[in-house]
Amino acid sequence: LAAIQAPIILMSQNREEQRDRKRAELDYAINKKAEKEVANMQKDLEEIKSLIKKIKR
Repeated sequence: LAAIQAPIILMSQNREEQRDRKRAELDYAINKKAEKEVANMQKDLEEIKSLIKKIKR
């Protein structure tokens, strides 16, 4: 019985590892995109702050 169960358990673990790896890759891609968007928003905010300072003068 154990000889039959072991390969099935290993296959199940391999599939789970593959799903986890794909999920991690997707999370990484989303995080990189979010990082770029945040950097762009920070740049935009700096430009807005600069314009506000000019208007106040």
